[in-house]
Amino acid sequence: NFQYTAPRGDPALIETLMKHYSPLYAQDLTAENFAVSCGAQEGIFTSLMTLCNPGDTALIVTPCFPAYFNSAKSLSINLKSMPLSCLLDQEKLRAKIEETDARVLILNTPSSPLGKVFTMPELASIADVVNSTENLTVISDEVYEGVIFDGREHNRFASLPGMHERTISLFSFGKLFSCTGWRLGYAIGGCRETMHALSCITSTINFCTPTPLQRAAGKVFEVAEKEGYFSWLSEMMQEK
Repeated sequence: NFQYTAPRGDPALIETLMKHYSPLYAQDLTAENFAVSCGAQEGIFTSLMTLCNPGDTALIVTPCFPAYFNSAKSLSINLKSMPLSCLLDQEKLRAKIEETDARVLILNTPSSPLGKVFTMPELASIADVVNSTENLTVISDEVYEGVIFDGREHNRFASLPGMHERTISLFSFGKLFSCTGWRLGYAIGGCRETMHALSCITSTINFCTPTPLQRAAGKVFEVAEKEGYFSWLSEMMQEK
């Protein structure tokens, strides 16, 4: 198909993503929970634009991927850095959120360039703090979900109690399948109103991502699950 597809994402790809991620989140995800983007980098931009107004503050652990700061600067969002030790200390994190009146907390697991893979107890500690706030939303960048080894497990922040509707999780087809030139990313969010707004922003930027690539990506996901690709990926990274 060489025509436009839905701004939210091609229905065939969305259907495949629903089947793949619903059991991982223990949720009956629908098309309204997804938004496909031109790479996860666009997802960073549209997520920040959806959740913040100019002048708002967001928090992130540094060092980090520079695209966060580039997107925040272009949107006039104050992106404040903090050390990993602050994120993992409930009192320090709570104080930082209150001090800055942050609207967004950006997580990255597995983290680049830190290489940090957050454990479920660590994420649960962060979720406790988020649950104690009223206006904070989490952007969970999980583009390296498949690049794990040493017996570690990728834990999904949005799967924690109370976090499904307060999180936008970002993923990258290019990172997962080593084809970054395809420029395909996707976001999953529990709050359908938020995801609708994000999709509307996408539609004003590029209307939709290329239909043929989305169709191909859906087929790749289906074959990958049948052929055990995701297990192989971890084993291959371990050997490296």
